[in-house]
Amino acid sequence: MATQTIQLTPHTDPTPEVVEVERELSGAQWCARFPRSKSIATQQPKFQLAVSDFFWALENASAECHIANTYRPNEACYLMNSAWRIWKGRIKPEAVPDMPGVHIEWVHKTKEESTIAAYEMCVGYKITRLEDAPALESNHTKGLAIDVSISWSGTLTVKDGHDHDVVIDTLPRDNMNHALWKVGASYGVVRYYRPERDRPHWSADGK
Repeated sequence: MATQTIQLTPHTDPTPEVVEVERELSGAQWCARFPRSKSIATQQPKFQLAVSDFFWALENASAECHIANTYRPNEACYLMNSAWRIWKGRIKPEAVPDMPGVHIEWVHKTKEESTIAAYEMCVGYKITRLEDAPALESNHTKGLAIDVSISWSGTLTVKDGHDHDVVIDTLPRDNMNHALWKVGASYGVVRYYRPERDRPHWSADGK
């Protein structure tokens, strides 16, 4: 393992002390660190209510909702963003800035090994299909976003946020359906403004 130099300031002596902290090589094992939540209960109250009402309407209409992620700690955002950019060749492993409290070493013996490790992390985080790098700070860190896969079969008749029946008989029968976006927005659950780049993402403001 590599080491990282940090400063510690003892309570009894104000003189900073330099210590060496071991850094662990990047890889899939990091995906279990700083866990993300799948619970609606970790979201801001107003958005939590909006999501609950939207999902209740969908499930009452026999649609399926599979939550992948709600709240995301800043450390997880850093790991996801850095791994994705290394894998995509957007940044060199040695150029990734450090984050306090995350003692990860992105640089392996070879560039190929560094890239493979980053890719394995992207697989673990299930972000290989993203067209944009995961944000370092987003509505996920604020409790105002949710990643969810929604699907149904046949025609979907669902109540919108104004208690009106909405009949959706167009394709596709999933997150990418434009009529479904309008239903979500009526509850305050807004589809990501670039849906083709992040298919499961919904939030309080579309970001």
